[in-house]
Amino acid sequence: MSTVKLTLTGRSPWTAPEAPVRLWFGTRPSPTRGTGSGGERPAHSIPTAQLQGNAAAGPAARPDRLVYATLSLILLAGLAATSIYKAWTLSITIDEAYTYLNYVSGPFSAVFTQPGYNNHALNTLLCKLAVAVFGLSEFTLRLPSVLCGWLYFMALFRLARLLFGHSGWLLIAVTVNSLNPFVLDHLCSARGYGMGLAFWTLGAYYVVR
Repeated sequence: MSTVKLTLTGRSPWTAPEAPVRLWFGTRPSPTRGTGSGGERPAHSIPTAQLQGNAAAGPAARPDRLVYATLSLILLAGLAATSIYKAWTLSITIDEAYTYLNYVSGPFSAVFTQPGYNNHALNTLLCKLAVAVFGLSEFTLRLPSVLCGWLYFMALFRLARLLFGHSGWLLIAVTVNSLNPFVLDHLCSARGYGMGLAFWTLGAYYVVR
């Protein structure tokens, strides 16, 4: 049976073969080992560069898909540390003082029997617990809000990653929703707004998931 030998010498845009690719039609000749001067590569072998063609082209030109997630986590970790610093160093505000004097320092029943715009029930109960365990200070009064601020950052990252994957929109969503100065203030003050935002974001994550 006759054999037709085709030799492809063109360079494909996807690969850069080290040697011509040989295609055989009909009876394939027995491969040679290439030990002598007339030796050849085996007719059925594929150059290594062909196997590595796609790996050497394309992907190296785009950034790592984990870069945006890493930058988002670094940003949120920095904001979490900032919330601790602010809760430790800032003076008590008027609203925080009103909450403590009228609800936190009062009897336990005051949480449920004295309504008011400053009486955020869950926040008041957690503040009473923190002050009873660690003593009274600016930081212990704000400790529940600080912890819920960390919960908000975690829920925000997971929700943004669920919606946008590891694209650049992940970093944009995390940045826009975490660098709002009003949000940052409520995540380290003895009020219930940051706490409500944290639980709302966590609930949104589970609904979307």
